Amino acid sequence: MGINAKQKAIEVELFNRYGPLIGGCDLRQCLGYKSSASFNRAAKLGILRLSVFEIESRRGKFALTRDVAIWLKDVSTTSLSKANNDN
Repeated sequence: MGINAKQKAIEVELFNRYGPLIGGCDLRQCLGYKSSASFNRAAKLGILRLSVFEIESRRGKFALTRDVAIWLKDVSTTSLSKANNDN
């Protein structure tokens, strides 16, 4: 599967499950953080590597589903490339 096809497949799956925005516990889990504290720390330090934002009158952080799909594709592609180079 090509990189763009992989990203699109992830995006469609996430969109069908969460809609155009992912927030709260769902966002934390999608990004692989085991606890709210570690997610909040990463957000505060600016090391999430994707754009997260707050919405007035809503609790927590949010991200666009498309941005999460791009991030997941980039992370998996980078990990695979690194693993292949280590061999």
